[in-house]
Amino acid sequence: MNLRPIAVWLMIMAAESVSGLLRELFLEVAFGDRVTHQVGVAVGSLLVIAITVASIRWMRVETTRWLLGIGALWAALTFTFDAAVSRAFIDGSFERVFADYDPRRGGLMLVGMAVLALAPLVTARVMGVRDESLRYAGER
Repeated sequence: MNLRPIAVWLMIMAAESVSGLLRELFLEVAFGDRVTHQVGVAVGSLLVIAITVASIRWMRVETTRWLLGIGALWAALTFTFDAAVSRAFIDGSFERVFADYDPRRGGLMLVGMAVLALAPLVTARVMGVRDESLRYAGER
């Protein structure tokens, strides 16, 4: 079983956590909670893309189906992580999580999740990685 995509997701979560902490410390007082979260989606999307670009060949994913599956897995794990952190450490409810996903309330997390879910496939295609070359990516 290829656990490299999980390792990459853990790197993404570590980068997102540090980014979130810095955002809360330095931006929230000046710009407020909602704007800070919106900036976080943009910065987080850039982090996801950068980490995916750096690791796409290392993951040794073999097919387009796997790339889509990894994106779906990353999105599901991220939503679960986000909900668990909010529930355990922020306010004890899921209300904040759902607000972040509600565009009517200024939430942009659906955009961030779309970036996360599509990052493996889009990155592989933009970098010219095709199904047949993915199998041998680690041997180059």
